[in-house]
Amino acid sequence: MKELVVAASHTIQSLRDQFDARILLFSAYQSNLVQWEDDLPWLEEIKRVFLKDPEVILVDNELTIPEYVEFISQLDLMVGMRLHSCLIALRTGVPAVNINYSLKGRDIMRHLSLDDRVIELEDFMSDPYTITAKVRQILTNGESERMRVRTAVNQAVEYNQRVLKSILSEG
Repeated sequence: MKELVVAASHTIQSLRDQFDARILLFSAYQSNLVQWEDDLPWLEEIKRVFLKDPEVILVDNELTIPEYVEFISQLDLMVGMRLHSCLIALRTGVPAVNINYSLKGRDIMRHLSLDDRVIELEDFMSDPYTITAKVRQILTNGESERMRVRTAVNQAVEYNQRVLKSILSEG
């Protein structure tokens, strides 16, 4: 966990320095279910590094699913390790960078033609500044990035609807 906290802290400091970004740290996992999967302890560790920085905010209140989706939809950009948080961001039109630690992340983002928005966890840990270039590109391209996200999501939704309709019409 220490290496992850250090890498995340370097990234956050870089984003604060270069973009004056407000950083919201929030868990994508329901707390108190399975201890080893809970995001909150390492988010608390990261926040401790930035105790004096009011623009690095730990959001530790429980949100309902609609509140969570609304919260994410208000972001300018999502950088997340949890694929489902990134997918919620994308579904609401928010560009996302996924720090991938499983097989599914890269494959799903590739299917969306957003595989350039994936950073493997090992690569992030060895060079936490790799995210900064992706963030710069996304923020610089603003509306075109959002259009890219909307196009990718719309294509995926249309594909899923076609598959579902074909399966249901076979019965």
